[in-house]
Amino acid sequence: MPRKSVFNVTYAGVLALGLTVGLAPLAHAYQGSCSQPKSSGAAPVATDCLFILRAAVGSATCDKPCICQPKGTGPTKASDALLCLFTSVGQPVATDCPCGLPDLEASDYAFDPAADIADPNLRSRFVRTNFLGAFSQDQDPSVGDWTQGWTVMLHGNNTVWHPASSGTLNGATPNADGVCPAGTTDIGNTNLPSPFVGTMDICQMADRYATQNATLTLTNDNVYRLADVGTGGTLIGDGDAAGKTPATASNQKLVIEPGTMILGDVQEALIVTRGAQVFVNGTKADPVEMNSITTWNDWVAGGTGLGARRQWGGFVVTGFANVNFCNAPVTCDATVEGVNAVVRYGGTDNAWNAGSIQYVVIRNSGFDLGGGNDLNGLTLYALGYPTVVSYVNVDNAGDDAIEFFGGSIVLDHAVTKGALDDNIDSDVGFTGGAQFVVVIQDADDGDKAIEADNGPGTSAFTTLFPRSLPNYINFTLINSTTASSSTPVGIGMRTFTGFNMWNSIQTSAERAGIRSENATVTNTGVGIGGSENTSAFHNLVLWNPTATKGNFEGSTNADTANVSTLFNSDPNNQSFDPMLGSYGYPNQVP
Repeated sequence: MPRKSVFNVTYAGVLALGLTVGLAPLAHAYQGSCSQPKSSGAAPVATDCLFILRAAVGSATCDKPCICQPKGTGPTKASDALLCLFTSVGQPVATDCPCGLPDLEASDYAFDPAADIADPNLRSRFVRTNFLGAFSQDQDPSVGDWTQGWTVMLHGNNTVWHPASSGTLNGATPNADGVCPAGTTDIGNTNLPSPFVGTMDICQMADRYATQNATLTLTNDNVYRLADVGTGGTLIGDGDAAGKTPATASNQKLVIEPGTMILGDVQEALIVTRGAQVFVNGTKADPVEMNSITTWNDWVAGGTGLGARRQWGGFVVTGFANVNFCNAPVTCDATVEGVNAVVRYGGTDNAWNAGSIQYVVIRNSGFDLGGGNDLNGLTLYALGYPTVVSYVNVDNAGDDAIEFFGGSIVLDHAVTKGALDDNIDSDVGFTGGAQFVVVIQDADDGDKAIEADNGPGTSAFTTLFPRSLPNYINFTLINSTTASSSTPVGIGMRTFTGFNMWNSIQTSAERAGIRSENATVTNTGVGIGGSENTSAFHNLVLWNPTATKGNFEGSTNADTANVSTLFNSDPNNQSFDPMLGSYGYPNQVP
């Protein structure tokens, strides 16, 4: 069982009403933690204390009653509210909420890529950890919360974009001068809304850039508009054509400065084709943002700038790495989904390097062409393990948030929220992975936090290799108990896939924690089969107390039993309340 701890307290004196004095207040109090039934942050606020007082007189109910009892005992009394108030104004008091807090960080939860990742090419892309979920429990959020300062819809930061403090703009007041980078066209300018000042040129991108060994740089002193032609937006390179190989593709490069804004409209996507490379050079202070022209126009006119799903296409990067049904780039006709163009992907080079993507926020994407032909927020087709994708935030995607098609890329530090379908999806021989991922499912919709496939649901995919085997480490999956899809589950494994997961947490699914959706998965995917698809769960916590099917479900009874057996084969796989905050940060143990 997980080790338990409580907020420690040393009594230096006792005043009236049972208040304790003589100690500094605890530094580790977050939403759902001691004296904080309503807020998050380093200490309670007056709103928390008022709520505790209301709970004491019976006009409010704490979701976790113990957090409204900082004196250390129940029931909640007015003196608990007073102790909260003393703490909120910095008085030297101590709190002792009688909550048993799960210890999510311990030597028992060791993940070591050298021992746990079979592919030697991937090991260096993962780091050792000994904690469950996407965040270290023993680090203060100012150090351990890597989502702070650049993501949207987590910390009250609804419009992440701002004029850049680095790169070409370098913190200067934006000033539209009618000059756009070579290869783009000035189509006007816009005044920035308050509190910002200045104007910025709107630079229209062409429908394709495919000059041999050329580089297009999008500087951050302009805003960029994707091509609005029928081919589906802007394509980088010419590797989408039939018969292209790494030697014959144009090797076009796209460089995007930190803090650059790129806008698209319905059916418009930014597509990096095989043979090209992209370098998204966002930073924590100046993330690159990709959004819809509709959202931008609303924001500059004084609106909220929140936008909606499916207002533009999305960000697509393709490469020459393996997929399991088409490994010959000259004759391969594997094509991407959701765009009005034939864009091919796949090959034989699992070391294919498509560049690097760092600190990018992708919002309101995922146009639907009909018949299930949707575009995602970020789609990675046949990319090799040297490709870097780090610090990605996908918000409000109209299909999946992030999807892998083949290849062996390893993503790290990603936040997905509000996807209409799945959040993290893998398919057609994906053998890479991801580490440090937060998934938050919105209450209105959404299917699976994770979907894992080997290919379409046909028997042909039982014999196609490489078999999909995603390696997922340090995930925090927060489902919704009201999701409206047909299979609102935490982890869905389908169509003959393998699946490896370590040091992760899944909570609050409406239907089931883990679901095996095809009977053949039992025979060839989950824990059975060759070395290319040996599945495993290690150090995984499932907490789905109201799920209609419980923690495990299958399309047959055998599937259900097999998934349950696989989970229970490791004693560190358990079911208990991890007591997470609203976006997955764990309650800390002092």
